[in-house]
Amino acid sequence: ALDYLAPIAELMHLPETNSTSSTQKMEAFETLTFKNVTFKYPHTDTLILNHVNFEIHKNDSVALLGFNGAGKTTIVKLLLKLYVPDSGEILYNGRNIQEYGEDYIKKISIVFQDCKVFPISLQENIGAADNHMESIIQSCSLIGFDQVMLRKNIDFDQLCNAEVYEDGIEFSGGEKQLLAITRAFNRKGEFMILDEPSSALDPIMRSNILSKFKQLCQQHTTLLITHDLHLANQCKRILEIKDGSVIEHEKAEEVIPAA
Repeated sequence: ALDYLAPIAELMHLPETNSTSSTQKMEAFETLTFKNVTFKYPHTDTLILNHVNFEIHKNDSVALLGFNGAGKTTIVKLLLKLYVPDSGEILYNGRNIQEYGEDYIKKISIVFQDCKVFPISLQENIGAADNHMESIIQSCSLIGFDQVMLRKNIDFDQLCNAEVYEDGIEFSGGEKQLLAITRAFNRKGEFMILDEPSSALDPIMRSNILSKFKQLCQQHTTLLITHDLHLANQCKRILEIKDGSVIEHEKAEEVIPAA
């Protein structure tokens, strides 16, 4: 157990730091740029990213493909400022993201593979701090989570997690993922990151998301991480990460040949 507690203790003892960003309001998203970014995880010698260069523009929908361990999730962690590049820069509208505070993170909506449902009401699970019902209802309808609610006969004010509450709502893996997608779209970040959004969905839910994906991308600049060729080909651009570098392709089949 101490092996698990040691990193937590190390984290808690890190000195508190303040953002060096100005107090001016962040400008609207236009470009996000990886400029000669090199990175390896602490205490390792393995280079994950090696002078990576690419740019995402406003209203772009970009699929990022690559085999497991290629560095796709690492790029997401760097975008979220969970790690800092060893060299190079990640630029938001031409300015290093490390210069921004929490306003930068508020620009991003993200769906991780490991979706969480918290022991609070369904409304709070979707809306978080921004609990406007009209927005939540629209997001549920747009993504199709309203059909899950109808099928399970549940309301927004019901509590989630049967381990905590006697009558708590439980969701399947696919339902949790659909809830997480609904939550991300309700957040209305200008930049959307989707990490394998269809991996736990059943064929019906997956088909629903696929049919709406282009429409959804029109409302956000989107970075999609996926192994799903059909979903990837809905994007305007296809990027592959391979041997620490990023290459652009015309079609997803150029990265992973169709079976």
